[in-house]
Amino acid sequence: MAVYARESSSDQRAALDGQVARVDALATCKGSSEARPVTEVGSGPTGQRPS
Repeated sequence: MAVYARESSSDQRAALDGQVARVDALATCKGSSEARPVTEVGSGPTGQRPS
């Protein structure tokens, strides 16, 4: 299972880490021990997404 978390700027990194922790905890509660976080920081202003 992949989980996706995103923040629009690099100064929100702590919020991104919190998102990942919450989604990972939810996946664990739902019985998934194989959750893989996919994160993205700072693409909001430019619309550039990693491939």
